[in-house]
Amino acid sequence: MTDVTVIVPVYNGENYLRGCFDALLKQDCRSFEVLVVNDGSTDHSQIVIDEYLRKAPSLFRCIRKANGGYGSAIRTGVRACHSDYFMICDADDMIEPRGVSTLLSMARMSGADIVVGARMDQQGMSGSLIYDPCYDKKRVSLKCADVYHREDEDYRDLFLIDPRSQSKLYRRKITEAFRYPSKVGYADHILFYLSLLKAEKVIYTDAPLSVYRARQLENADDRCAQLSGHILAYKRMLTQAENMSHVPDRFYGMMYLMFNEMTDAIAKEEIPAEEKKNLMRSLKQYLLRLVPHARAIRSSLGEGDQTLSERIRMEALFVKASRNAVYAIVAGSVASDKKEKEEE
Repeated sequence: MTDVTVIVPVYNGENYLRGCFDALLKQDCRSFEVLVVNDGSTDHSQIVIDEYLRKAPSLFRCIRKANGGYGSAIRTGVRACHSDYFMICDADDMIEPRGVSTLLSMARMSGADIVVGARMDQQGMSGSLIYDPCYDKKRVSLKCADVYHREDEDYRDLFLIDPRSQSKLYRRKITEAFRYPSKVGYADHILFYLSLLKAEKVIYTDAPLSVYRARQLENADDRCAQLSGHILAYKRMLTQAENMSHVPDRFYGMMYLMFNEMTDAIAKEEIPAEEKKNLMRSLKQYLLRLVPHARAIRSSLGEGDQTLSERIRMEALFVKASRNAVYAIVAGSVASDKKEKEEE
């Protein structure tokens, strides 16, 4: 049995897969396998996958399935793991040659359930590489190679880590019960935050262990679907978190800050006004799910998390008598942003 499974979810990734797979062939770790989950690709992805199955049959394994979305591919991969640990490597990303071995050795040394590393960010396939510590250094400073224990006060700082998939290793058994919505992205966010709620130990390194290739969706319908999926994924995450014990206040604080981020993202997107209204309605349902956790959110957000105006707005949104009026103003400002851009 191998020690680590690198799960590669694939949907129409033929243009990126060779770079991803070649990087995996260069790993200095010898006790791992690559599990490719072809999520119903309609391009030539399977032809590329078959090429690497022939090239390195002892390393690569493939599962073909009907299209179910990113979360479905991750769920399938985790269930098919034969190892104690796994990583997620998106088809357009790459793991550095020492990435798998570094994360595995840190997990073994510390007994950690999650190991997190830094990464290099790249715009598209040919942009310059920029170092990213993968957490908000303006708010906290994570300690390298120190074990964070769940009961420690500074464990809450880990919720400021970027939840995306790159440079993260998970102990499989703490993640097996997680549920991911079908046909939407952001399953890696669910995986990370819920794992933090289940983990006993976490360790971080500032070594850049992967390359994250950021891509922008060009089609307005795709961007709208992405925003809708973002909201849905976080609703599902809240449902699962509410069934767990000892959820720290900081988790709910981050869920509220994500409400602000999603509001800003909807305002900035060039999508039809009616679609924006629908997204704002869905976002309001997400907000209502947060209202019962208002006390936890208040206690977790410090001065650096929100401006004074944002805190005032938050308090108004949490008070039933003013919530509808304030939310109407928030939604109206999103719509007016769009109108002003059209007039320009």
